[in-house]
Amino acid sequence: MFSRTPVLPSRQRRFCLLFSAFAVLLSCLMLPSLFAQTDTGNIVGMVTDSTGAIIPGAPITATNIENGLNLTDKQTLELHGDAFSLFNTPEFANPEYHENYGDFGQITSLQVYSWRQIQLAARFTF
Repeated sequence: MFSRTPVLPSRQRRFCLLFSAFAVLLSCLMLPSLFAQTDTGNIVGMVTDSTGAIIPGAPITATNIENGLNLTDKQTLELHGDAFSLFNTPEFANPEYHENYGDFGQITSLQVYSWRQIQLAARFTF
């Protein structure tokens, strides 16, 4: 009545178990590197004069050399971007639920409003 799957020999079972354990260990070791990239940056330091004394309240300006954008220590610039349905994969509707129809349990249509949406935002604080 039921087909039985053959049991693997002990050597193959040990290999599968060892391979699975290695794959889990490797993914656990790689997990911290996934969070290594950040989207923020900090400039840290002190402004000193020629004698080494700290100058309080000295103005600081960070300049982007590619486009010449200047930001001082009192300004911030934030850029955000979101994309929905970027690869335009179909979003299927719910299956038919009327038992009397011939297409019961079949998905025959797509969700409406499943086009690509891209949002970009910028916030400049001064």
